[in-house]
Amino acid sequence: MNKLPRILSAVLAVILLTALFALPAFAEDVVFTGQPQGGEADNWQEFTITWETNVECRCMLQSREDDTYDWGNIDYVESPYSMENCDYTAQYRLWAEIDDADYYSDVFTVTWRPADDVTTIEIGDLDFGELPLGYEEQPAVPLVIKNTGSHPLREYRAFLSDETSLELIENQSPATLAPGETDSTSYSVRPKNGMGILQYRDSVFIEAGNLAGWVYNSCVFEVVESGIELTYVIEADDIDLGSIDEDPEYPVTKDLVIRSAGTGNLTNIHVKLDGADTFFTLHSNNASVDLLPAGAEISNNWYITLNSGLSRGDYSAEIKVYAAEAEEPAVVKITASVNKPADPDSSEPAGSDPQGQNQPTDPSQSAGDPAASAAPSASDSEAPKTEPTLIIVIAIAVLVVIAAVIAVVLKRAKK
Repeated sequence: MNKLPRILSAVLAVILLTALFALPAFAEDVVFTGQPQGGEADNWQEFTITWETNVECRCMLQSREDDTYDWGNIDYVESPYSMENCDYTAQYRLWAEIDDADYYSDVFTVTWRPADDVTTIEIGDLDFGELPLGYEEQPAVPLVIKNTGSHPLREYRAFLSDETSLELIENQSPATLAPGETDSTSYSVRPKNGMGILQYRDSVFIEAGNLAGWVYNSCVFEVVESGIELTYVIEADDIDLGSIDEDPEYPVTKDLVIRSAGTGNLTNIHVKLDGADTFFTLHSNNASVDLLPAGAEISNNWYITLNSGLSRGDYSAEIKVYAAEAEEPAVVKITASVNKPADPDSSEPAGSDPQGQNQPTDPSQSAGDPAASAAPSASDSEAPKTEPTLIIVIAIAVLVVIAAVIAVVLKRAKK
């Protein structure tokens, strides 16, 4: 009986030490021990911020124009970070998230001020006139930039608003352009080859460290019929999503690539998944594309995903791609396979089909509700999260109760 108090004392000591070492397991609150500071910077320059936190964590930089706007995410950043330029005063803050808890830095403001040496420029006209259908590579035309202001033009660059029909060539890095000087050697522009019959228009922009915004001018050319017979052909690449061992954390996707392979422009391009969407889901940014010039392709409007929850086997379907001018649609074959490992405790392979491992490849032959096999939303496919902090709190509370009981027993044993 005399050993009991010593045994209980040892158990109590172990419990208290366990609770003591478990306390650091609590997710610490993120504290910005060094707050990012605002300030001023010239337009088109960078503004560097620094900060410190009491724990290591990733921070998302957020911004808004003023209190009337919602916060928007910019990017995950590390200290020090050089912020991109902006042409107006903006508010910023840092956001950290640990164990689903949100922590924010103080809001700071950066004022992007116009440079003291603001100047003006002019861009020469670019008109390539009429080009015959089937034209060969055209000579590049110099982009003429003239400084019409009273200060040197510094740190300037040119870019196109849309690179579908024109090509911008940088011949050399532009130097500072003094007032009254003209630069006709840094950049040149030319039409891309293989454009169909149409009038094309694009814009060349110039941005610089001491311009009060972008300056631009339009480039125009027209491709006209020249006795070549117009053909309208639409092509698209087959899609193979490959072999999937098990349901992935994120859906397996591939873009649908469509080309205008004839000499004429295609219009009203739209696609259709042939049959029910039991196995695959077709996604789109826009329901249709208004224009696909001859020789051009599009790969960023439609994409395909394999639905989750499918049994082990091979799957296939077809997509048909239509255009107003094309007599026949392009047929895209979609293939994928699900290869889930067998369950060692089961005589049947995990997820196997009682009628065989080869699943029907014709969507119309698939049984069940197609809607039940549709790709789940991100919230549906996400595994439920266990709250680690809550588990730790409960565990420590239990240890404290046990320790209190042991303490009472020890007290009574001494009496």
